[in-house]
Amino acid sequence: SPTQQEIKFVILNGTQTTGLAGKYRDQVTQKVTGAKITSVGNYSQTDIEKTFIAQSSNTNSIQQEEIAKTLEIETGAINSDQIDKEADFIIVVGKDKEGI
Repeated sequence: SPTQQEIKFVILNGTQTTGLAGKYRDQVTQKVTGAKITSVGNYSQTDIEKTFIAQSSNTNSIQQEEIAKTLEIETGAINSDQIDKEADFIIVVGKDKEGI
């Protein structure tokens, strides 16, 4: 069988809840086949209401939509200074995930 393509993610915390991006990492690796988390950090804003996935080096919007559906999150865009060339997609975790 062909090897599953690896999808690289950066997960950024868009809230004031410490450690939220790290907690959400497990959900991404469990639900998205081939997911590899390259780094976890903080987003430039801390008032993000809804978690979203943004394109980073991978600009495949169909794949972006599929992952958003799988994770039941929204699609969005981030400031260009937060784009990470090492990652395919960036997930910004919002307040809607504070209960995880």
